[in-house]
Amino acid sequence: MFEGPFAMTTAATTTAKRRLDILGLYPEELARAIAPLGAKTYAAKQLYGWVYAKGVSGFGEMLNLSKELRRGLAQNFYVEMPALLSKVSSQEGKVAKYLLSLADAGKIECVLIGMRDKDTFCISSQVGCRFRCAFCATGRMGLKRNLSASEILSQVLFLRAAEDGDAGSERAFNIVFMGMGEPLDNYDNVVRAIRIMGNPDGLAVGGRRITLSTCGLPHRIRDLAKEDLGIGLALSLNATTDETRAELIPAAKKFHLEEILDSLRYFAERSGRRVTLEYVLIAGVNDGPGDAKRLALIASSLPSKINLIALNPSPGIRLRRPSDEAVERFVQILYPRAPAVTLRKSKGSDILAACGQLGVEARKRGPVRERGGPGRAASP
Repeated sequence: MFEGPFAMTTAATTTAKRRLDILGLYPEELARAIAPLGAKTYAAKQLYGWVYAKGVSGFGEMLNLSKELRRGLAQNFYVEMPALLSKVSSQEGKVAKYLLSLADAGKIECVLIGMRDKDTFCISSQVGCRFRCAFCATGRMGLKRNLSASEILSQVLFLRAAEDGDAGSERAFNIVFMGMGEPLDNYDNVVRAIRIMGNPDGLAVGGRRITLSTCGLPHRIRDLAKEDLGIGLALSLNATTDETRAELIPAAKKFHLEEILDSLRYFAERSGRRVTLEYVLIAGVNDGPGDAKRLALIASSLPSKINLIALNPSPGIRLRRPSDEAVERFVQILYPRAPAVTLRKSKGSDILAACGQLGVEARKRGPVRERGGPGRAASP
């Protein structure tokens, strides 16, 4: 059983429905919410620190708050966290995938990727996805619903606690919106969650530590640039022509590639950061010499870097991974032409936790408990 302080059963969640979830509230919103309890103006800052910085969800443990306020908080508020259904660890290194159940029994997956000096938390933004990319398992689920800002933030708190079995870990971490769903299709909740992540009294995760990956919604990319969040942006490109891209990403039929690239140029100019062009290599589809040369031209047309990754096979997806020789030929064509190229090695593919693999277990297995169990409710 996962014993982190941020695990909450759906039964406890049902009881808590009469109270207000404080996750996902901006500091000023939290201050207004607790003001009727007689809370001082600085109490919201203290509460923010307990929940986000220290990883404490039980109000009774927040000892620098008055007993009366703690009692009022327990009666009127709660911290909504998902319940752990399963955890699977990879044999390829420090990678673990978590299947989580939400308050309405919706299921999402998130991944903890261990690095030498810091970890990466791969989080989801939707239950499923409506864009149905041909190489992605999540798209086969269809879109069930958007995640709230609270549900997005809860994954970060969950993974930080799970990382070492306790909350408030001192180990540094990055956050990537590369789990289930299209983040820009859930724009308002994702932006709210990112702003709350950056609050210095809470998680204090600056934009340099956050990367958002999108299949390419140009109007939303421009909107995101205007938010001035300082985050990194990655485009799931995967093809160098509109025709091939429309086959791989049906949503691409609505937006021409040049329109998307123009929005990326705007984002790069506004943010001062290079964008990442993610390119999944698929045998016989987008891995030819002509594809490599066109990809190099695209990368040279805007401030960018290229992340290549060979297709990760998933159940129900018939596309094939290219041979190592084909990948190497593709890379050799790119290197003298493109500004920056990285060939990524997937981590966690043995547990279906790598790029494009999330969602299959959440759809097929339901409430399976594997080396884990339902979380325990946080006591008030």
